[in-house]
Parts: sequence; C-alpha cells; structure tokens
Amino acid sequence: MKIFKGKKDKYSWNNRYNFVDENNVFVGYDADTSCCEDGGYILSKTIPTSTQEPSIKIVEVNYIFDTSFFKEGVISQDELDSGGSVVFKMVNKNDPADVIYLTLFNCHNGYYGHGFDMTINDKIIHEGSL
Repeated sequence: MKIFKGKKDKYSWNNRYNFVDENNVFVGYDADTSCCEDGGYILSKTIPTSTQEPSIKIVEVNYIFDTSFFKEGVISQDELDSGGSVVFKMVNKNDPADVIYLTLFNCHNGYYGHGFDMTINDKIIHEGSL
C-alpha cells in the first residue's frame, strides 16, 4: 500500500489523496475544500462513527484492499449535514487478522461535493460523490 497526497501547485491538487496497493487496487479522493465544507480521510482499526476519531499511522507496505468490502453512510448525517461517508477495508497481507479501515468523508451544506472512486487495473468498482 502506498498513500499519495497531492502537492500544492497552481491547480490546487494539495488535498487529493490516492491509495494504491500492490495488486493495483486504487482508491482516489478529492478532498480539496471550498467554502462551508470539511472533507478528509480516517485510517482506523474500527469503522468510525465520527469525523473526530483520530487517524492511526500504518506501515503502508503491508496492507492490501479487500475489494469485497464497501460501506456507505457510516458517519452520522447529523455530523455531516448534506455530506456523506464511505469505508474501504484493508488487510495486512502478513497477518490477515490485522485490519485497517479507510473512511472518506465530507461535511457540507448541500452545495459542495467531492468525487471518489475505487478501481482495479483501471476498471471502476465503486464511485460516487460525498
């Protein structure tokens, strides 16, 4: 697993995140915020119920995506207003009992949204907007 964060440049790609595992499974998320919104991601040992849960540090090389797992709406709509959340599961290839969840979220007033997708070798598995 490699995690890439965009670099600040004239195109404002600084909040674009890409997660890619050794099987070429890719999750990309544009969390670049505008007015009245707050988006990002959380890495956690359990599925979070709030955006306030802290993200953990992982050893990136050990994790691969479980492409059979996908959940939507895990964070309360009261917290996200008109936004949304999705969760992907990553498994430590050396210890299958070691699981990490990648949660993407965006809290906004209904006007803003940001796209995400999950692909395997450029074939879209999941996509949407939060």
